Amino acid sequence: MNFLVSSRARVEHENLAIVPHIIISISTPGHRRSNPVRNEHTLGIIQLRFHDLDRMPEPSAAAHEVYGPIVLFDARHARAVIDLVNDHCLDMKAVIVHCDAGLSRSPALAAALAKKMNGDDDYFFRDYTPNRHVYRVMTEELQNVEW
Repeated sequence: MNFLVSSRARVEHENLAIVPHIIISISTPGHRRSNPVRNEHTLGIIQLRFHDLDRMPEPSAAAHEVYGPIVLFDARHARAVIDLVNDHCLDMKAVIVHCDAGLSRSPALAAALAKKMNGDDDYFFRDYTPNRHVYRVMTEELQNVEW
């Protein structure tokens, strides 16, 4: 399986895949949802909203002002990703994963999926800084999945 990690700006302005693919779109809560370019090869898309945090910040008025209500990636998000992959795993050739910058949340999801589907996630840890919480939760949920 091919994986493409991208930023919001890129997926909203470029046609990124000419093979059957799915799109995992990650936005920050409180920000507008992204609008990825879709084409005849787009099999499905999921829109997720969670913060780029590895853990809950200490409760404080300042943290609430910065983040608003905190949403961490959890098993519910992971199951939604797994369901999308399950729905299209026989036909898809690529997975496009994007978040705002394409540096932490999206590489974490791509790494976990690549580890499960291709047996290797080294590229994502070499070239990006995957969010460890997202990676951990996703790999835990993928343990009992058979593709």
